[in-house]
Amino acid sequence: MLMKRCGIALFCLYMAPVFGQINKQEILKKMQDSEDKSWAEKTRLPVTDIRSIREAAGVTDDTLGARILDLDMKSLSRQKHILFVDAPLGECMQVHVLERSGPGFREVWSLTDLPAHQFPEMKIVAHGAGRGICPQAPKVPSAHATSDGRIIVEIPILFDLSQRTFPPRILSFSWDGSKYVLNDDSQIR
Repeated sequence: MLMKRCGIALFCLYMAPVFGQINKQEILKKMQDSEDKSWAEKTRLPVTDIRSIREAAGVTDDTLGARILDLDMKSLSRQKHILFVDAPLGECMQVHVLERSGPGFREVWSLTDLPAHQFPEMKIVAHGAGRGICPQAPKVPSAHATSDGRIIVEIPILFDLSQRTFPPRILSFSWDGSKYVLNDDSQIR
């Protein structure tokens, strides 16, 4: 449903100059406001907190095609952190960890690219630094936090076009006191 709304909004955004009636920034802001309200209902946080979290993660009102994939306020609470997962350009995913800072929020850590030298078996789709972790198979990447304070990133990989299953690359990150670091148990399953 969200993809359908985004598609309609993007169509209107590109058709606006043709009809001369709709401002691009107004449409993007309305899309972000709608998504903020939806996540406020899901998390029971004020809309102003959702907006502040989103902006601290770099998703502004005029970020084209951005959508929130996950907002977890509980799983990383031991570290007083919040997990925020977004897709700034459609299918590619970015992972952010934030903490409350005064009246707002600040980013503590982010994962916007995979270091290719650490994962030579993965054919990373390069679309520019910081774009996100892009799909390697028909299924899109995902991230979530666990109750023990780890961040799990799953990246489905298509090794062989004749395969019917897509084994994901599972990356596990733990807090070392200053940043989230890749655990040695990260593996292909």
